[in-house]
Amino acid sequence: MLRKLKIVLICSAAITVLSIFIFLAVLGHQISVWFAAHNNNLTDTQQIPDPGENDFEKTINDASIRSRVVIQVDQEVIVKTPTLITFTIQPRSRDGTTRKLDTFVKDLGKPAVMDEDVQLLRQVRASISSADLEIKEQQAGWKTLYSDRPAIWTWSATAPTEGPKTIIFVLEQQIAINGQNMIVPAEQFPFVVQVKAGMIGKVTSIFSSFQSAILAVVSVLGALGTVSAAIWKLFHLFRSRTAVPSASIDPLEAPRTDVTRRTE
Repeated sequence: MLRKLKIVLICSAAITVLSIFIFLAVLGHQISVWFAAHNNNLTDTQQIPDPGENDFEKTINDASIRSRVVIQVDQEVIVKTPTLITFTIQPRSRDGTTRKLDTFVKDLGKPAVMDEDVQLLRQVRASISSADLEIKEQQAGWKTLYSDRPAIWTWSATAPTEGPKTIIFVLEQQIAINGQNMIVPAEQFPFVVQVKAGMIGKVTSIFSSFQSAILAVVSVLGALGTVSAAIWKLFHLFRSRTAVPSASIDPLEAPRTDVTRRTE
């Protein structure tokens, strides 16, 4: 009897301990959930500015300026040959012009895959990415826009293999609201461009060099032929003037022959 009572007491103690453990586990889980929700609310409060969403967009629009964005890249590239990619931005002046950017685009002489006006903040950063090309940064990072000169980003891209390649252009802008720097994407971005890589450029270059060499040889041969023909013509003209006719008869001998025949 005493043994059975001991077993019952041990089981009751075990059940009590297990119940307390389950209770503490549930309580700890609830406390963790409450703290997580509280921390999330605090984080959201810090990330969302005090003005409403519409006011936030209005703040960005009021701080932005109309700028001309030009992206220049060759849409046909040569395999394993670096090609230059440029991303240029200049705010329009009061008269709506972008003279420095016009000069830069003209002097570079590459096709523009994008030439658009975009509302931008003063602090901007352009970047590109591609899973098909080997890209090296040349001019990168955050830049400040000024209306008297363009901001320029450049990269060197190399296609390791032939075929179509994809380039993704990203333009970000930065603004300080309530003492916090916020990064927001620019409108019309990301912007995707397709280029084609092949060997045709090298083949065309070799063919052009070969064709130029053939034309040069033909020109030289033509000039030599003209000179030879002129020399041959002068030679014949000189020979015809200096040669003595073989069948010529002396006019003084003809009467003498006639007289002799009459006398006989």
